[in-house]
Amino acid sequence: NAPLFLTEEYISRSLDVFPIEFLEMKDFHITLYGREVFKEITVNTVHLRLFCEQQIKGKLLRVRQAYLEKGLDPRAKLNLIYDAQGSLMPVFTNLLRLRRLEVPSAKSDILKLMREQFGVNDALFTEIYKDRQSRRRITSKSADDYLDSIIQQLEKLAVMIDYEPKN
Repeated sequence: NAPLFLTEEYISRSLDVFPIEFLEMKDFHITLYGREVFKEITVNTVHLRLFCEQQIKGKLLRVRQAYLEKGLDPRAKLNLIYDAQGSLMPVFTNLLRLRRLEVPSAKSDILKLMREQFGVNDALFTEIYKDRQSRRRITSKSADDYLDSIIQQLEKLAVMIDYEPKN
């Protein structure tokens, strides 16, 4: 990634809008010059929870809508499955942060923790990830089953996030 130059003022005024991005920067940044600003930042868990809720509920709406639009196009459904799985991993990471858990670096470990903490079907997301890596291709028949399962998982998370502490 290209270097990103930010002022302390910009960071402090943007923590509420970009909670996930600044947490990622805090965890993985390299300071080239100056004071170590990211060690001192704190993201308000209210902003983090709200962002996770928006991402989960928004993804649920987008998957449902796209699923109806794709109709019988197997390639489009496969891309929808891969996109859903990929875009949910950062949200899963931050749902675990909300529970004040140490987030592992391996996707499989993140998914296991999501199963333990939120009852997420980790096998579903692991299968999608493996399929994407091996280019084995989920069949058009099973794509509908995968999409149905993704929607069920998102519905469950959408309800659960409402009960996460608001502070």
